[in-house]
Amino acid sequence: MKMKNSSIINKNKLLFSISYVLFVFSLFNRDVSNIDVLYPLTIPAKYIALVILTVGIMFRAYSKKQIRVVIILLCTDLLVLMKSGALIFILISLFAFLANKLEDKDILKVAYFTLLFFTLCVFAFSIVGIYNDEITKRWVGSVARHSLGFYHSNVLPLIYSYLIGYGLLTDIFKKKHYVILLTLDLVIYYFCGSRNSLFTTFLLVLGKWFIDSVIETGRYKETINRIVGFGAKLIVPLLTVFSVFIPLMLDKVVFFRMLDYMVSFRFTYIASMIQNLGISLIPKMTNKAYFENEIVIDNGYAFLIIRYGVLMIIFLSILIYRVAKKYKNNTFVLFLIIVVACGNLIDNDLIDYSVLPYLIISEKCLIEGLRRRSAYGRSHKCNNEYLQ
Repeated sequence: MKMKNSSIINKNKLLFSISYVLFVFSLFNRDVSNIDVLYPLTIPAKYIALVILTVGIMFRAYSKKQIRVVIILLCTDLLVLMKSGALIFILISLFAFLANKLEDKDILKVAYFTLLFFTLCVFAFSIVGIYNDEITKRWVGSVARHSLGFYHSNVLPLIYSYLIGYGLLTDIFKKKHYVILLTLDLVIYYFCGSRNSLFTTFLLVLGKWFIDSVIETGRYKETINRIVGFGAKLIVPLLTVFSVFIPLMLDKVVFFRMLDYMVSFRFTYIASMIQNLGISLIPKMTNKAYFENEIVIDNGYAFLIIRYGVLMIIFLSILIYRVAKKYKNNTFVLFLIIVVACGNLIDNDLIDYSVLPYLIISEKCLIEGLRRRSAYGRSHKCNNEYLQ
């Protein structure tokens, strides 16, 4: 029986890995400097991933409550698909269903090695001239920033910060690696100039060191966990209100205008998009309609609520609440949720390949909660901390 269970898990992991690599490739190619080189392969890759995921979940056993949540999630995803034309939410749900019996560490390791491989390929293609090293500047006359094969100089630093997060969660990186990781972060900052990614990486590495060395062995661990856990559970709605309220109040509060200047007028762009497109429960909007005015929003919460509606923000809030509840005793997981969430105030990665493994794990936590209630008839504490 153990061999049979192991075989099923390995088969699920293989199907998950193949479909994940294909789907991430279809998204990742949008961030390179010359998307036309591999663009003909991206659409087949996305739909092959969809087929593999569909076949994989057809041979899974689900409880009645899990079948209900599968139907509810897919119906919601289909509604969003019909309104917005976005297929990604269906794929995220299918990934979560297929990964239901995989450990969270396995999901993150697949994400880590997939993203690392594609990033190294872009860097190699840049060296041989297939991809361009695009030069950008924050202001006229400021220091040149290199993209190193990507379409913008911010992309590689962001990828690096997410790789650090995956690696710290899965123990790929040990304490002996921390100095090397921070040094490499400074090198990337020297060439690419992304302050957000610089601070994010430093926060994650130093936060991991401080949590393992001080908090885990200290007498106030439970108190700190409760405080950090409370913040992690409410971080999405809080940052969404912050992202929408400030743009609407720019004309009335001088401090908000100063803050807007400090973040390169991001809130001004958000205010313009809200004025043009509005906010609704589920907007009927295509990518073409959203991008026709050529305004780019570098704020994940404002983008999500304008492009996909209030319903998606509510759903994301529920998912983050579930994963924070599952890992309520893991201080670093809670800390990482807050850091990644805050990073998306000035970047837009909430629905992208970089956050994809976190979204999959979050939906998986939702399904696991229903499985435990079905098995035991009531909620109970789960001590199986996959990321400990």
